[in-house]
Amino acid sequence: MAGDLPLILSTRSYGAEADSHSHAGHHQLILPLRGRLELEVGGRGGRVDGVTGAIITAGERHSFRAGGDNAFLVLDLPLGDAAGEDLEALWERAQREVFFLLDPALHHCREFLALELAHGDSALLAGSARLLLLALARRLLGEREPQPPVRLRRALAFLQAELHRPLSVAEVAEAACLSSGHLHHMFQRWLARTPMDYLHELRLERAQRLLADSELPIAAIAQSCGFADQSALTRALRRRHGITPAQYRRRCRAQSAPKNAQS
Repeated sequence: MAGDLPLILSTRSYGAEADSHSHAGHHQLILPLRGRLELEVGGRGGRVDGVTGAIITAGERHSFRAGGDNAFLVLDLPLGDAAGEDLEALWERAQREVFFLLDPALHHCREFLALELAHGDSALLAGSARLLLLALARRLLGEREPQPPVRLRRALAFLQAELHRPLSVAEVAEAACLSSGHLHHMFQRWLARTPMDYLHELRLERAQRLLADSELPIAAIAQSCGFADQSALTRALRRRHGITPAQYRRRCRAQSAPKNAQS
């Protein structure tokens, strides 16, 4: 049955060397986790970053590259998927406008999916991804969204690059050529959180990836992600997941063990 075709959700990183290809059998949704992905689709250039996503329709040739530390949430929807019938207008729009703004609701959907992808139930995840697509269609097929300010992009890039060290709102504002008050207003308007809340989330997300994917000592991970010490990371992870960094690392490895055994 068409509805049984696999919807594939994954996290992916891209290299600095430019590459290009097309997907004959599926549409693709790309959401930012960290870093910036430069894209050219059908002669239209743009980027996926902290406030922008992209939809690439089946058969559309596209070029891409992303230097430095980067990760993106990628959803592949096969052409025969039953949900596709409800999304035809979204694919038609994407042929004209590849890039779209992530409003606060879409930011929260992205974060939920990223966490569920790492540690959730695969059946539930597929249903959640379809709901995200339908919500995105309603959002994009309504009123045309405004473009995120260039200075907000500067602030997000600065936070990504400097999260390993202590930062103040004033320092972030200066890097973005804004006053502290204007920076705060801009973050609340576009991301529904304060600059420091966003920075804290970036630090914790990077720490979680390092705990899951590296052999670095927990204290070194805390330092590299901008936490004052290992205790600060422990408090943050307990608030988010109710477990310590060591427990989080063990859980990630236990969940990845069956996949490794099958490969």
